[in-house]
Amino acid sequence: FDKDTQSAKLTYDQISLAYEKIFNRIGVPYLRVEGDTGMMGGSSSHEYHFPAGIGQDSVLWCKKCSKGRNLEIDSEDNTLSCDRSDCEIEETKGIEVGHTFLLGQKYSKVFKANYLGEKGKPEILEMGCYGIGVSRVLAAAAEVLSTETELRWPKSIAPFSVCIIPPKSGSKEEPAGLALMEELYSKLNSIFPDDIIIDDREKMTIGRKLYVSRRTGYSIIIVIGKKSVSPEPTIEIEIPSEERKIDLTPDQALAFLHNFNSS
Repeated sequence: FDKDTQSAKLTYDQISLAYEKIFNRIGVPYLRVEGDTGMMGGSSSHEYHFPAGIGQDSVLWCKKCSKGRNLEIDSEDNTLSCDRSDCEIEETKGIEVGHTFLLGQKYSKVFKANYLGEKGKPEILEMGCYGIGVSRVLAAAAEVLSTETELRWPKSIAPFSVCIIPPKSGSKEEPAGLALMEELYSKLNSIFPDDIIIDDREKMTIGRKLYVSRRTGYSIIIVIGKKSVSPEPTIEIEIPSEERKIDLTPDQALAFLHNFNSS
């Protein structure tokens, strides 16, 4: 609630900026588009969508000026008012994950939501309404990023950023590999504090663990296998979201993962 239209618009802009910071941090591509006030009413509304072919909403979006609108506003009008002459407008589907409304006095009048003004008389409050669908963000992120066979999470909401797969129990590389794993885990914990899981299930093969790890959606998978006991030990690092697999020495791996986490 705010005391006047100007204050309400300022609050609206501040919350919109906070939403953009939240969605940027989540790391899933999103669109902020003009929405239909619909039954909620009010003078302005904006929706936040994760673009997805399965989405229920159709939106127009200009790549050049980063403006768009939900076609619910007027499904027969396929135009978009842009700030540039070289606009690239496309129609896409989206999953709505957030919404902001500038409601004015529609509800505060009805419920007599007043405050005492400077002259000591009751004044009607201006109202805004804001919401992010937390569970919907999780489902939509998985829908947008995953493949047919593997979950893919953005780094910000992955169950763990790093999964370490140690040598198979009873293998010849187990003693040296476990020592390497302990050293690596200790150093990685400063880069990914409390964000590392070790798959130490003894009766499962490395291949099976790797398969499960990819399907679970860890951002980084580290495999300590046979090459970890070679004269120049290396470990395997997988980045499933990039379909990337590289062999690095432990020191190279630490530098690589430090840069990856900072990107």
